[in-house]
Amino acid sequence: MDYRVGSVSGVFAFILFGFVFDVFFWFGLLGKKKKKKQ
Repeated sequence: MDYRVGSVSGVFAFILFGFVFDVFFWFGLLGKKKKKKQ
């Protein structure tokens, strides 16, 4: 196992996790705003 491959995959997974978290966070925020407007 190459250390570089592990570090790259780890960073990619971290970025992907952060991106998914941001998407869910913004969707939840927009959902709350829409519910308040209605």
